[in-house]
Parts: sequence; C-alpha cells; structure tokens
Amino acid sequence: MRSDELHWSLKWLFVLGFALILVHSVERIPFDLDNLKVVVGIPSGSLSREKIEEFGVVEIPPVDGGISNFIVLCDFDRIDDNDLRKILKHCMNKYVIFVGQPPHIDVTDLAHILDEFNIITGIVEFDESTDYMFKVTRVRRFHHKFFRVHRIKREEYTKLKLDLNSSLKRWRRALLERSVDLLYVEPPPSNWKVNYEKYLEKISSMLKPFMVGEPRIPSKEWRTVYSTILALIVGFALFQSHSFILSIPYLFLTLVFLFYRSIHSSELLALFLGALGPVSIYNLGRRKLKNSFISLFFMGFGAITVGYTVNAILSDFNHITQLYTYRGVKLSLLLLPFLVFVREFFDEESGFLRSGEKLKMIDIFVFSVILAGGVYYILRSGNYSFVLNAERKFRDTIESIFIIRPRFKEIIGYAFLFFTLRIRERGLIGKYHFIFPVLGSLGIVGTVNTFCHIKSPIFIDLYRSFLGIIIGYTLGYVLINILGMKNPRVWTRGS
Repeated sequence: MRSDELHWSLKWLFVLGFALILVHSVERIPFDLDNLKVVVGIPSGSLSREKIEEFGVVEIPPVDGGISNFIVLCDFDRIDDNDLRKILKHCMNKYVIFVGQPPHIDVTDLAHILDEFNIITGIVEFDESTDYMFKVTRVRRFHHKFFRVHRIKREEYTKLKLDLNSSLKRWRRALLERSVDLLYVEPPPSNWKVNYEKYLEKISSMLKPFMVGEPRIPSKEWRTVYSTILALIVGFALFQSHSFILSIPYLFLTLVFLFYRSIHSSELLALFLGALGPVSIYNLGRRKLKNSFISLFFMGFGAITVGYTVNAILSDFNHITQLYTYRGVKLSLLLLPFLVFVREFFDEESGFLRSGEKLKMIDIFVFSVILAGGVYYILRSGNYSFVLNAERKFRDTIESIFIIRPRFKEIIGYAFLFFTLRIRERGLIGKYHFIFPVLGSLGIVGTVNTFCHIKSPIFIDLYRSFLGIIIGYTLGYVLINILGMKNPRVWTRGS
C-alpha cells in the first residue's frame, strides 16, 4: 500500500468508523443514562427510621426474619433446602437478593419456583451464589426479572485493606462503571474512625443524584438496531482493507448472525472481531500511513472503532445486564501480543535471533523479566484478578484525579506504541527492540477490551479510552525525548 494512495476500504473505514461512534452513542447513551439508577439497601434494624428517610436508603430484612418489605435477603447458608420453597412462597411478587453457598437444588427446579411466585431475583456480584443464580435465571420463563447487586463482605474490608476512601470509590465504581442496580451496604469494621451512620451519610451524599427506591429492570426487548447494522459494515471494511481472506469468514459469520439471531451467533461474531480486529488495526498502522503520527492516530481511532463494533453487536438485554458474559476477552488480550512477539522476535533483519547472535546471561535475565511480566499480565486480567496492594493504592490515586481510571495496559501500551514507531522511523533498532512493539500492542487490545465490557455505560468507555490514548501518547513522547533522542546509539544493535 502506497502512503499517498490508501485502499478504498481503508478510507471508508475512517468514515464509517466515525459514523458508527456517533450512531451507537445516540442509541446507547439514553439507555445508559436511564440505567444509572441505584438503590442503597441496608440490613434491617441497623438504622433508625428518621435516618433511613434522611439518607434515602431501603431496609432489607432476611426472609426468615420478616417479609413485610418489598426487598428481602435470602441467605442460602441459613435456610434448609427443604424449607426453601415454603419460605419463597411468602415472597411472592417481591425482590429477593440471594447470597451464600448454592443449595443442592437443580437450577431448573429453583427456576420454576421463582417463576411460580413471580420473584424478581437479586444476583450479587462476586458471591458464592453468583454463577448458580445466573444459571437459574437463564432457564426461567421470565428470565428478564432480575437485578444486579454489589456487596462488600465484612472479611473483604480486612483482606483488601479497604479504608473509607477506597470503599467509597468501590461503591461509586459499581454504579458508574458496571451499572449495578442495588448496593447492599453492611456496617464497616469496628476499627474504622467513622461509624455506620456516618458511612451511610457519605455514601448517600456521593450517590444522591442516582438513588431511587426500587431496582430498575430494563426491557427484555431492548437492543441497538442501526448501530449494529452499521457495525457489520464497518467490520467488513476493516477486514477488506487488511486482508481479503479474513473478509470471507467474516461475511459468513455475519450471515449466521443476521439469519439466526441468537446469543451464540452474537458472541461468535464478536469473538472473531474482538480477536482479529486488533491484529488488523496493528498491521494497517505499521504500513506507515504517510508518517508515524498518522499511524499513531489511526491505531488509536481504529482500536476504538473495533471496540465500538463489538459493543454494538453485543448491545442487547442479555449482555448489557450481564445475564450472558462475552467470553472472548482473554483471547483478544493475548492473540495480538503473541503474534507481534513471534513476528518481531524471529524477524530476519531486526529480530533477536539474527544469525551469529549468542545467548548471554543478560539475555536470560531479560527473558525471565518478560516471562514474569507476562504471567502477571494474565493473572491481573478478569473479575477475580490478582492485583498487588500497591497497585490498588495507585489505582485509587489515579481515579481520584480523573474520576474514571484509565486502564494501565492502555497507558503503557500506547506509550510504547509511540516509542516504537518513532524510533523505527529513525532506523533505531536494538537487540531487545522486539519488546517494545509487544508492549505497544497492549494499548490496542486494552482499548478493544474496554468496550467488550458491555454492561459499562458507553460514554464511560469512550472517556476512559481517550484518557488512555492521550496519557499514553504523552508518556511516549516524553520517553522518546528522554531516551531515544538523548542518545540514539543505545537503541542500535551492537552498540
């Protein structure tokens, strides 16, 4: 591809990608804004009636301790399996939050009970019951009658070393970034300097504009329409401009998606896009679109376009409420960095294994650091990721500045993407140069991954991604001026 003569499909990719962002935002943002409503619930008897009305919170009694309220808590650990049906019978037409170790009851049987009594199910995030209750909800006849709950367990305050500020950020994050419908707030640890009443006052003050008295259940018929159709066209333009071979299976998956519209066809198409879309964007950017700055712009914009495409295809009731979760995130995070590593490491001209090179102790040390970094990268991704406490503190600091924290993988990735393209433009390729494009590819997959969290409001994803790109490129500019330009010879092989 000549730098002054772009392929027609690549030109259309710019135009259609921008149109997709506009159209999908118009369709999603009203829904997301309406969905930013939350109930703040507390255990029954933990606060006076006057304070309950002042803070605007809702009392939630246990099902075995009183069922007069319209929201109750069902703890599987405190109820015998044989008594569950009898207890739930008294909860007809109520909102019931389920927690604890799942009962020894088949998911289909419990689903029939919930349908029979018209119970609206509260599914708690990261609880022992979470997966079980999602399975129950999926097989219900009225599977749209559920809401999502966030809870901080008493042991989590100690285990995660949560203080007042970090706890408040976690509640806010659950609402703004995951659109949770109810926050179940239990008393904090006794060693805190603030009591339960003061704790609730701060939560209420922080979330006052979003608080309501009843969990919102979105329509089961809701889905994006115009942006989904446009996303399919954008996907074709992407693969056509990158590889005609990739556009053939994409067209096949598109036909499957259109004629057999289902959860499985949506996720299959999204998996194809989420995994291979970042690869296409990276390869197109490396073709040097006039200069490295245009390539950098295209890679950032292209990553957002691919993310929007995946998001539009999965923007339906099942995914936006997390009833079904997109399972292609891990593959999208690993495929591009792996392919870039193989390509750069074994490159005949600039790769590490160039003829005549011998492995040294420093090489073994560098590879050990890379391996450790790769393992940590995998461990820290996902809902149950391993994150160092120091990183948690740093996350909270960044979040305090920007309200919504940009992803570290995007900041680091785009910084090294900037660094890589700029030193390549000057022919500065050193022995360990293969590391930089691998790290740079993390920015693209990080952006796509951001939009793969369908439950997150689209304007939050867009804000977070732009922050990651801007901060990352700024950091890359600083790196290239401090390191690359100060002594260019340090990046030259053999110096």
